[in-house]
Amino acid sequence: MRTSRSLRTAEFAVLMVAVAWGTSYVAMKNVTSTVETADFIVLRFASAAILLTLLTLPRLRSITRAETLLGLTYGVLLFVILGMETIGVHSSTAANAGFLISLSVILVPMLDRLLFRMRIHKLIIPCLLLALIGTALTSLSGDMQIRSGDLLIMGAALLRALQTVLYARIKQKTPPSPLRITVVQMWTVVLLALIVGGFDLGRLHATVTGISRPTAAWIVYLGVCCTAAAFLVQLWVAPKMSPTTVGLLLATEPIFAGISAISIGNESLSPVQVIGGTLIVVSVLAARAINSVPPEQQPDQNRPPRH
Repeated sequence: MRTSRSLRTAEFAVLMVAVAWGTSYVAMKNVTSTVETADFIVLRFASAAILLTLLTLPRLRSITRAETLLGLTYGVLLFVILGMETIGVHSSTAANAGFLISLSVILVPMLDRLLFRMRIHKLIIPCLLLALIGTALTSLSGDMQIRSGDLLIMGAALLRALQTVLYARIKQKTPPSPLRITVVQMWTVVLLALIVGGFDLGRLHATVTGISRPTAAWIVYLGVCCTAAAFLVQLWVAPKMSPTTVGLLLATEPIFAGISAISIGNESLSPVQVIGGTLIVVSVLAARAINSVPPEQQPDQNRPPRH
């Protein structure tokens, strides 16, 4: 009974991560309407980095050089992904961003096949084709053109898939500490955002003192709930749940992205976009279900955080 209750708690926690990630696109769109992209990334990841650093300070004393280098490398990659996502969602819609970023789930086995000649399930190809059709239907605007923001989100999805594949490979050879790597990664993102922003601390201070309470609340939500807490939840459930179950629950993210975009962001979807989004969600859920990657290669619990 206790085991069953613990499992249900873990499943609910992972589902809440999917909810947080799904609503993050509306949050980003709201924040970036008044806050510069570089300042937003600094504030969001500084809040997450400070929290994780305080929680893991004793473990950080034993960090290795390899973990530091990995954290720096993934920090650079994550910064590029975040920049593409943040700018992309600003010129697209929160619903589209949630649908399109989930393409990374299907791109992971494809990249594994292309880069490392890994065998993939034969049904992954139909899932990819279904997702491509869904992408076309979701991205086409009223004048039958694809928004530049959607292209940036697609690029971010590709880089996320690459990040996942590379991390899984490195983890196989020398299992690192995902906790220590993530702390380094987050501080790297903060530093890079400061550099891109020209180390304009005066502007950053003006941003902090001038933002509205709702905007500040969104930033804290993104940093604490969507980044730090989401990562800690994945670590906590790792020994309790199978990677497949975790993956399937996290694959519901675009559903919550669509719901929050309509209910919170006051967005609307055309019938064609609804069909496209549905095709993407179905293909992602199917790909998660049939993916035959062994548990030791699954990145869900031990990868750097999504957001």
